[in-house]
Amino acid sequence: MAPTSNILSVFSPHESRDIPDSENCLPCQIMSAAVLTMGGLYCASGAVLNPKANDIKSNVKVDTSPAWRSTVRLGGVALIGAGIWRAGDGFLWNKREDKELE
Repeated sequence: MAPTSNILSVFSPHESRDIPDSENCLPCQIMSAAVLTMGGLYCASGAVLNPKANDIKSNVKVDTSPAWRSTVRLGGVALIGAGIWRAGDGFLWNKREDKELE
């Protein structure tokens, strides 16, 4: 028996099904918020662009333009904002939407 083609399902899709609501995973939210916030703090502080004193490559001058430094720091601020948004996403906004639906 020949397998059915996936191309045919584009023109005649299967019936829609109910997708179960996913529960908010508290450890997942805490971990992602912490990683985003800590990564953002690391980038926003400028430590990414400064060599460490005990590093083998410390004698190499890190030559970056001020525009690149600003871009890295702005990216860090964006990551901090994403971490704050992720932390509050499951606790504030989703609760309000659930109350409105009930």
